[in-house]
Amino acid sequence: MDLRSGYWHIEVDEKDSEKTVFITPDGLCLRLVMLYEFRVMPSGLCNAPATFERMIDSVLGSLKWNMGLCYLDDIVVYAPTFEEHILRLQLVLRCIQKAGLSLNHKKCLFGSRKMKIFGHLVDANGIIQIQIKLKPPKNISELRIFLGLCSYYRRFIENFADKARSLHDLLKTEKQFNWDAAQEKAFEVLKTALISEPVLGHFDESADTHLHTDASGHGIGAVLLQIQKKPFYNVGVDLFGRFPVSKDGNRWKIVCTDYMTRHATTNAIPDGGAIETTNNKRDKCSVRNCAQIYNGLPFQTNGLTERFNKTLGDMLSMYTGVEQKDWDQVLPYVTFANNTAKPEAIGYTPFFLVHAREAETYIGAVLPYLPDEISDDYVGELVTRAEEARQLSRSRLLQSQAKDRRLYDQKHTPVLYQKDDLVWVFTPIRKVGISEKLLKRYFGPYKKLSEVTHEVEPVDPSPRSRKVKDIVHVIRMKPYLDPEEQHSILLGNTSRDRFPSRTRAETS
Repeated sequence: MDLRSGYWHIEVDEKDSEKTVFITPDGLCLRLVMLYEFRVMPSGLCNAPATFERMIDSVLGSLKWNMGLCYLDDIVVYAPTFEEHILRLQLVLRCIQKAGLSLNHKKCLFGSRKMKIFGHLVDANGIIQIQIKLKPPKNISELRIFLGLCSYYRRFIENFADKARSLHDLLKTEKQFNWDAAQEKAFEVLKTALISEPVLGHFDESADTHLHTDASGHGIGAVLLQIQKKPFYNVGVDLFGRFPVSKDGNRWKIVCTDYMTRHATTNAIPDGGAIETTNNKRDKCSVRNCAQIYNGLPFQTNGLTERFNKTLGDMLSMYTGVEQKDWDQVLPYVTFANNTAKPEAIGYTPFFLVHAREAETYIGAVLPYLPDEISDDYVGELVTRAEEARQLSRSRLLQSQAKDRRLYDQKHTPVLYQKDDLVWVFTPIRKVGISEKLLKRYFGPYKKLSEVTHEVEPVDPSPRSRKVKDIVHVIRMKPYLDPEEQHSILLGNTSRDRFPSRTRAETS
């Protein structure tokens, strides 16, 4: 509901009217200046919005937050059913009438299942940003407007600080407005994020809530995450290959695994490029409604998918032909075998947790099982049984993860690297005709450049190459010792006391 005449519902105290004085072109006549004063509150006063908001809050009283919301002259009334909606509308309208306020009926909407408000589309499923048309900024002023718009919708944009970094750099006083490839790329990324339609779920006070935080050398972020009532939980995505070119021209396999149900979806694709991979993630693996997707590096962050890749590779090796041209034809069958096996950690087959029934096999089709009695509410019982199984499997999974975590913590010795420390960096290489197992895997020394991130640069780069800074994962680093000193230690000629002990602390 939209209030008519907005601020004009509030009278201005007579002694304060002079503070609202203004003139008009018609007031200039014969050297006389006609001054006008507002008797009601005009727009443009610095305290006008707060004053009006206090008035609306006092009008609605205890109804606000319980059955309605208000922002300035817009009032929203919500209810779970149409009958309840009518009752709540009567209460709110009675308050508006009692206060002597009037509504602009042309801008009011009643009994709707969705509505547009403040640049968002809101319905029972969640909140969606409304698509807008955007053009690249041509100067600092337009850039500020664009970044302000992006910041308004930043909760819809994952890793917003990283994506907008190059644009924010242009706002620094010491830099000129120079729109180049980096800024154009950032603009297109943010533009794509703004015109897409991610859905934010409504907050549920009874649901488990997790605080997810992240930080880098140039940005920090946090989000409150609730798992909506969907079959999939966290999904891992990975590209596996290259394989020999199959008869259908495929060389890669894309894998999606659900971390709660252990259900896997696979698809063979001819190209491992970004566009092909992205389309398959969306269309073949059905991960659009997932709470979180893991497809980043290092591989430890996507352990379930990496482990499934190894299992799938072993299974494919048993059934593919000698020329390995039919691996993509075998792929659906070994994936089905995985989804119909019962993992010890969850106690159910992945197929059952997703589809609420066990998979039909050939023997099951030949000799079908027919129960003596069929419930009248078969579908309802099916859904209930599936949800109970998912909750039970999730509980078992959490217990299994807690056990694995305890075993890992007992053996793990964390290391904290300080700024200017020298480290080795794991960098695997391959050379034709040389055994990969006998090649050197760690290179260095590298010097750590930051207290916050693991940014390193080579201490003694090759004369042909320049110093290149790089940010590496902590698992690729290990403390550096000079090879000659290591040799002396092995011979027993050097005491380990020469080397300072390293402080133990949890790594990020």
